[in-house]
Parts: sequence; structure tokens; C-alpha cells
Amino acid sequence: MRYASFWKRLKAYHADAWIVAILTILIDQFIPEASAQGMEDFAQQIQTMQQLTGSGEVASTGDILQSIMRGIVLGLVVSAIYNVAFVASSWQATPGKRWCGIMVVDIKGGRPNLAQSCVRHLACGLSTLMFCVGYLTVIFTREKTALHDVISNTRVIVKESV
Repeated sequence: MRYASFWKRLKAYHADAWIVAILTILIDQFIPEASAQGMEDFAQQIQTMQQLTGSGEVASTGDILQSIMRGIVLGLVVSAIYNVAFVASSWQATPGKRWCGIMVVDIKGGRPNLAQSCVRHLACGLSTLMFCVGYLTVIFTREKTALHDVISNTRVIVKESV
């Protein structure tokens, strides 16, 4: 197997980030009910705060904060579904990875299952929370593994090597 380089993976990540951002914006704009799921309690807290203070400044700050929170939550949900579904699919890659000619395999070179795909996505969050050090390990390891690859027993390979 020929393992995907840091730069190839970074290029794929940026392509996928744009796709997820566009999908998130479209869902938020055209299906507002979908993006409002789970945000009712937060909205109620903002309204309560507005009523208690009676300040117009708090209202606009609350609206901005609610919009930001809705966007973050929706973006996280879209990203999770996007990444988990594509990696566990027969493509074994997100559209960005596919475009860059790379794919995700399990430790034996086979297709990752849904559980591995979920663990991998969640572990990407850990790689990010650690000031992205979890991603930088790709540069220094023989199999070019990121922290989330190690945790999920997956590897990212150049597709032509399959």
C-alpha cells in the first residue's frame, strides 16, 4: 500500500470543508426547520434573558449568538453524516478524498465498517482539539498515520495502489 501524504490529505480536507460548508448553508437557508432541531431550549434561554434585561442590545446579541450556535451545531451534524457515510460507503472516501485520489482502508487494506468510520470521525475531533497535533503525526510516521487513524485502525492510501 502507498500511504497518502500529509499534503494530499490536507488538500482533500479543504475540498471537503468547502463542500460541508456549502451544504450547511443550503440546509440552513432552504430547510430552516432542520437547522432549528435541538435549538429550542437555547432559543428559550435567550428569550428569557431578553425579557429579564429588557435591553435591545441583548436582543441583537442573542440573535447573533443563536444564529452562530445554530450554524455550529448544524455544521457539526452535516460534517458527521458526510464523513461517516462516505468513508463507510463503497467509495471508502469523501468526495474530497476521491478527487485527490485517496481512500480510507482498515488496517488489513479492506473497507472500514460503519463503527470504524464513526470512531474515526469522532477521533478527528480529538486530533483537532489537541491543537491539530493529531494531524501532524502524518508527517512523522512510516504509515503516515494521524491520531484518528491509529485510534480507528484505519489508514489513508493512494487509490491507485489498491
